[in-house]
Amino acid sequence: MSLDMPTRRAALAVVGASVLAAALAGCTTPAPGLTEQAKAMPISGVHVSGTANRTLEVLAPLVAQELVSELGSRYAPGARGGATLVVELTGVLIETGGNGGSRHYRFSVDAVDQLEGRVSLLGPRGEALTDFPFLASTGAMFRSSLDFYPDPRRLQGLAHAYAYWIARKIG
Repeated sequence: MSLDMPTRRAALAVVGASVLAAALAGCTTPAPGLTEQAKAMPISGVHVSGTANRTLEVLAPLVAQELVSELGSRYAPGARGGATLVVELTGVLIETGGNGGSRHYRFSVDAVDQLEGRVSLLGPRGEALTDFPFLASTGAMFRSSLDFYPDPRRLQGLAHAYAYWIARKIG
C-alpha cells in the first residue's frame, strides 16, 4: 500500500466531515436581518403555539419551557424595552420506522423526529426584528409503546433540540 494514495476510509472520513461541517454551519448562522443591538436586547416574552394537530399542541408548552431555559439570563419577563419571541409550530414528524430502538439496542439509527415552524423576534413596539422558518431534527432515542401516542421523552428531546438551535440563531 502506498502512502501517496488515500485509503477509502480516509476519503469517506473527509467527505463525512465536510458534510457535517456544512450542516452545522447552516444551523449556527445568525437569524436573517438580526442586528447586534437586537441580539443584546432582553427578551421579555416567549409565546409558542401549535394548533395544527394534537402533537403540536403538546409540544408547544414544552418548546416554550425549553426556550426559557436556553435563553438563560437574556430572558427577563416583563422587562421594559424587551423583545418578544414568537414561535408558531407548523409541522411535526414522529417517525415510526424503527420506533426508536429495539429489544437489543437502546436507540435506532433509522428513526428521526422533526419539528418545523416559524420564528419571529418582535421589538418593543411590535416591529419585526427577524422572521424565519426553522426545522430541527433529532434521533429517536426512546421507543413508543403505542405509535399513536409518542413517548413523552421523544417529544421532550425534540422540544429541547428546537429550542437549543433557536436560542443560538437569535443571539
